[in-house]
Amino acid sequence: MLRKRKATDTSVISLKRQHITLESFFPEVDISLRINKSMDILGIVKQAFCFFNQNTIAQESSRPYKSSNNLLVDSKPNMNVPRESVYDAEMYRILFNWLTKVYHYEIIGQWHLEQVGEDGGHHHLYCDLTIKKKEDSNPIAILELVWLIHFSREDDITKKPYWPSEELQKRGLNVIHFWHDKGFKNAFMSARVKDISVCPGCEQKHSEGHVFGIVGHCKNAS
Repeated sequence: MLRKRKATDTSVISLKRQHITLESFFPEVDISLRINKSMDILGIVKQAFCFFNQNTIAQESSRPYKSSNNLLVDSKPNMNVPRESVYDAEMYRILFNWLTKVYHYEIIGQWHLEQVGEDGGHHHLYCDLTIKKKEDSNPIAILELVWLIHFSREDDITKKPYWPSEELQKRGLNVIHFWHDKGFKNAFMSARVKDISVCPGCEQKHSEGHVFGIVGHCKNAS
């Protein structure tokens, strides 16, 4: 379920992301904070999603696309939908131009993790996106490892979302589902978040709602 890229992919991905960040764009919004003044990752992701380029997302349904196969999109199977890489690129672009250039956080496209597996061997993982302060050695958030973000055009995905196992949720896996229409003019979200930094031991918190109706006019984005 969690996709890890091989080390050989990092140079290509880095070049692509350097190119997309040349488009300077600074969302004029404050960083979402939790009660304890730490970064609210759910709020950050929602805010960034609101500023995805409408044309980029809408055109990707007819350009670089994948098939929805048996999943229903607009009540039909086998529809063209944007590839995951399209959303990844937009998320990186917005976070870099916002959090790095304005607030001086580091947005790292490939965070290297090394661990000893059950077989006793060393295993290397590369997480797609991390957020960290320059002065800290450890990241604030690791997206797609601790935070699983799912972008989809599947009908009713936010009303009847897929959730990971109870065991993974108890271990702190946070999940966010985003749905949007073909023109990227309407979007909804459903999420389960365990905010252990504020409330250790608390149960998983469920959040859902309307994200935006007209692109650029965000609602529920804090």
